[in-house]
Parts: sequence; structure tokens; C-alpha cells
Amino acid sequence: CVVVCCSVLQCGLFRRRVQLDLSSCKVIADCWKVLLAALGAGPKHLPSFDALVDSMVGDHNAVQRPVTIQIQLPKKIPSVGAQGVAAVKGWAERLQDVFEQLHRDGAFDDCRRARVLVDWLHC
Repeated sequence: CVVVCCSVLQCGLFRRRVQLDLSSCKVIADCWKVLLAALGAGPKHLPSFDALVDSMVGDHNAVQRPVTIQIQLPKKIPSVGAQGVAAVKGWAERLQDVFEQLHRDGAFDDCRRARVLVDWLHC
């Protein structure tokens, strides 16, 4: 998977915005590679939601909270097919759900929140 667009921007009061373009991702493993590379996760970081939660709450990545992870995903990816798009979409939605649950559970009680936004591109 080639990272088409991956940037970290400083926003507002030190909030970071990580922008991911998953349009070249064909399988879930590709999504994890893009996300972990963008966050500056260590080489031993496992591609799992549990490991991601631990690294985000514990500030173990190069990009630390507060952060917004913005995922850009076209509704159709010709080279992937409907099954691949559904898998990547499901992964992105699960990632969003995990971070929303962390917020509800008070995991970010130090007010340095992490959140995920998913933008469905019309292309």
C-alpha cells in the first residue's frame, strides 16, 4: 500500500491533525500500515485496536494527543472491488467507534483527546 497522502498538521492550541488517504489500501493490513506510519508508532507496534489504545493513552507514538485522525476514503475504489471497500470502510468505522468509546469511558481525562473523522469522498 502506498501512502498517497499522509500529513501531520498543527492546528489551534497544539492540536495535531493526521490526514490519511486510504484509497490505495486493498486490505485491512494496508490500513494499519498507513495509520501506524502516520502516528510514528514504533516498529514493534502490533496492528490491533488494543495495541493502538495502549499506545495512544500512554503517549507512546511520535504523534501524541490531542490529535484528530482524519480519514479520507472514496466511496468507490476501482482497483479494490466492493468487498475490499466494505472491509476498509468497516475498519475506518471501527477505529472511529473505538476512539468515541475511549472518550465516553474517560480514558482521555487529561483533556488531551484523540478523535477520528471519516470523510467519504465523492469520486
